[in-house]
Amino acid sequence: MESRRVQKVGYSSLAVTLPRDWTEEVKLARGDIVLFSREDDGSLRIIPASIIKEEKEINEVLINTNLCSDPKMLERLIVGNYILSRDTIRIVGDPRIPGDHVNRAREISRKLIGLSLIEETPNQIILQCSVDPTKFPVNILLRRLYIIASLMLREALEALDREDLNLAHEAIRREEDADMVYWLTLRLLLTSQVNKVIADKMGLKDPLRIMGMRIIARFVEAMADCGEAIALNVVKLKEVEGELKRSLVDGLLKIGRATYDLCYKAMEAFFTNNVKLANEAIDSFENRIEAEAEQLAGEILEAAIKKHTAVFMMDILGNLRRIGRLGKEIAEIAINQFLIKSSEICQTFGTSKV
Repeated sequence: MESRRVQKVGYSSLAVTLPRDWTEEVKLARGDIVLFSREDDGSLRIIPASIIKEEKEINEVLINTNLCSDPKMLERLIVGNYILSRDTIRIVGDPRIPGDHVNRAREISRKLIGLSLIEETPNQIILQCSVDPTKFPVNILLRRLYIIASLMLREALEALDREDLNLAHEAIRREEDADMVYWLTLRLLLTSQVNKVIADKMGLKDPLRIMGMRIIARFVEAMADCGEAIALNVVKLKEVEGELKRSLVDGLLKIGRATYDLCYKAMEAFFTNNVKLANEAIDSFENRIEAEAEQLAGEILEAAIKKHTAVFMMDILGNLRRIGRLGKEIAEIAINQFLIKSSEICQTFGTSKV
């Protein structure tokens, strides 16, 4: 951090010199325009107008399929560039793009919200994203992502209870919806982290809040993955075992419902800034779910059931525990968010800032 002495210029104007190395780095010259942004902490941010212009103009990426032999790698590169807010993704190949790569590009473009295939030739594919970040409230997207993940868990548990394969497959199909919402949420949050102007328009002014939402989005997406894994195990159980031992199924359902309630409390605690609800969620995992899961694990291993059945049940239990642990961590983030500002329950003094 550098210091500069404020000088008085004229009758009432104040002036300060800019660091020479910084002006050279951003190519700032006499007569150029700079923008000022007042921060919440009282500081003043100086932004060269040329930087904002460059950000608007340079937002395209080129992917060379000659250096990307694996179609799955191409898919990951497309998703990664989408998340990094690249508006135009140009895919090229010489002399042509392999057929597997073309099919993979078509498939993934349908799974990324706002991304369209606007041009396709033998040696070039152009994907264009039309998402306006200011039109998508991130809070609503995060809630939507949680609703999908929680619905997958509920359907997987109901499928286990009723031995309903159709319901299990329905839960499995929802995982793709969760990915779509997660990728869009991540794109918007990353945009808000690197572009404060857009972040202000999105109503995301607190960097700590943005960071918390990004972590929670990842946790909720992982919950959806666990819900899919539970549903897949329900299908496998039905294939290897005609009728399941009811006491073990009831034990899994009991833990599953407690986990569902825990995650609901954790998410509500984050959105409503309710520290007591967050505390209840953490206690639920530490004092109830973990102990019951340990007990049920022993019962499954000791039960007179087929080896494959025990493996699938243990996997369901493991995924339930992981969902519970993720919910607990979301509740911990909710508490940290609550503590940023002074409150009746926890008053802060002094001027120190995170």
